[in-house]
Amino acid sequence: EVVHTSDPRAVKGPAVVLGALAVKMGATPKEATPSREGFRLLTRGKTLLIGGESDEAALFGVYAVLETLGVDWVMPGEIGEVIPRRATVAVPRLDESQKPDFSMRRLWYRGGADTVTAQDRARMEVWLRRQRAGVFQPVSAQTAGHYWPAFVKRHKAAFDADPTLYALRRDAQGRLVRKGPQIETTDPRIAAMMAQDIRETFETKGWPRDKAVGFPIGPADTAGYSLSPESAAAGSGAIDPISGEPDQTDLLVKLANDVLAALGPAYPNVHLGFYSYAAHGGYPGRYTPDPRVAVIFAPINFSRYHALTDGASRSQPLYKAVFDQWAALARRQGNPMLYRGYNWNLAENMLPYSKLR
Repeated sequence: EVVHTSDPRAVKGPAVVLGALAVKMGATPKEATPSREGFRLLTRGKTLLIGGESDEAALFGVYAVLETLGVDWVMPGEIGEVIPRRATVAVPRLDESQKPDFSMRRLWYRGGADTVTAQDRARMEVWLRRQRAGVFQPVSAQTAGHYWPAFVKRHKAAFDADPTLYALRRDAQGRLVRKGPQIETTDPRIAAMMAQDIRETFETKGWPRDKAVGFPIGPADTAGYSLSPESAAAGSGAIDPISGEPDQTDLLVKLANDVLAALGPAYPNVHLGFYSYAAHGGYPGRYTPDPRVAVIFAPINFSRYHALTDGASRSQPLYKAVFDQWAALARRQGNPMLYRGYNWNLAENMLPYSKLR
């Protein structure tokens, strides 16, 4: 029988009590989480309490109990359901509190509407929920993306009028030319335009200036970074060990710091970020990122066959050293860190292929 009540006196065992009432009866999660996804499983006599920081968390507790009874969902859709038949369901004595180690946990289907149907996506959403993949999106997640092409498109008139806003790069004949899609980040007009774009977004959307929101500032998804004397002088001088190109991490950190400085104290909760990726997958040696600068680890150039902690890899220890430096910075001043992983083959991201370790 299903009973809707907020009164503990109405609970008569044997019973399973969910959500806020379970918390009221003692199943308070032992640790709070930013995503409000912590839950607690607690037995009291003939009563099983499943309490959570939110309704979503209590649902995750339900799935955790079902898994202890042999239920599983190995893939999206009914074909992936494993539900054993039992005449009697027995629950052991429990006092267990769980919380996610990562606030943001997500898998996604590759391909557009021609490949993935609406029904596919609906099944995937249910399956993700049952895997306790969260829906929480930190502000720093909004800083993801290869932003510069959209920025150039938005300011096409300015770039057409003055091509020195583009990166100085070599063409097919080896000549130095001003050309996109990368931009000349050391030109102070770039940071000023990005800051103005953010102000206009706040005004257009009617946001209060203290709203916590993230914006991407990352490069186009290609090479061709600026070889200008200004960029060389502003950079760290380091060479990316995988691509052999000048490391761009310091130039991106400087750009983020310059944009935040241009915004000033009027927008205290704006976050900016970029991918730790390709030629900007290092740690800044010259500039200290503002605490509101997020880094999204996207290790595309490093071994996708070995885990980050696998000493057998020649490239992963290099990236772990970078990661550890960012982690130390985050502990000191709170910079947000996210991870956007890759499977072994970039052409797929869902096949059941596991890394060695």
